[in-house]
Amino acid sequence: MVEGLSEFIDRFKIKTRVVNGTKYLIMYKAVRSDFGSIWLDMVSKRDKGAYRLGMTVVCRKWSSNRRNECGKGLHVATRNFADGFAIHGDKVIEVLVHPKDVICVPPNTNGKIRCRRLVVARVLRPRFYASAMHGMEAFDWSTCLMCVF
Repeated sequence: MVEGLSEFIDRFKIKTRVVNGTKYLIMYKAVRSDFGSIWLDMVSKRDKGAYRLGMTVVCRKWSSNRRNECGKGLHVATRNFADGFAIHGDKVIEVLVHPKDVICVPPNTNGKIRCRRLVVARVLRPRFYASAMHGMEAFDWSTCLMCVF
């Protein structure tokens, strides 16, 4: 198990789901209304439909560097974190991640981890949108160009 994952699971009370005898972490991700990535994405290259229901998404280029919170890989998070990155019209997807596919748990994470593979399990409506969060409009997005959300 990757460094910090047990603590992350305990701290954020991450739930699991067993599928065919294998235990997966239940995580979340904000996507556009066309199911494409909301960020620069090494997997989908912003293709429509990259994160459709039932799809397995694999990231071939990823970084396990824990000090880089926005490193390469598929970023997944807690439900509140994912909701906070959705803007009006976006969706939140529930994804299943095998613990062996988690590649990085940043030491100061506020709910986000990186993985190399995920399965889209459900499509959800965000409970709130980023535009309602204070300070989002002032965020310098150029600092996060390597993000793969």
